[in-house]
Amino acid sequence: MNLASGVLQISTLLGASLVARLLFDQVNRILLVSFPERLTRANFDLTDAALALFVAQQGSVDTIIDFSHVSEDVDTSVIVARAYSPWPAQEKRQVFVVSSDVMEGVFRMYALHHEAAGFGTTRVVRSLDGALAVLGAAAAGFDPVTPG
Repeated sequence: MNLASGVLQISTLLGASLVARLLFDQVNRILLVSFPERLTRANFDLTDAALALFVAQQGSVDTIIDFSHVSEDVDTSVIVARAYSPWPAQEKRQVFVVSSDVMEGVFRMYALHHEAAGFGTTRVVRSLDGALAVLGAAAAGFDPVTPG
């Protein structure tokens, strides 16, 4: 998989560096994205580009995005605006992991808008174990997405 070099190219084109980590469970075909600390438009755009590249190379997969380490200082208009964009692997499941009541509320708001726009259901859970339970993959084993 040549995702890492593609992410570097995307980062260079967008004038920023991607700080999200991508991990993949090949057996269950689940991508785990550890989102950076800041919920900024630039971080979302870079993560979207990495997800789209991954999907182009590996096909659609269920995705867990781990927001458990993000700051609660967030512009909710950025989150709501994102809800009206399709997911790169739209026909697959997406699960968001959050660690606080505030972030759970923010991402439940996203999920409601996303579903109302016709883009499917997003589950919001409080732990990685909860996300894996939603996807029926309790024994998942994730490896870093690396060049090669």
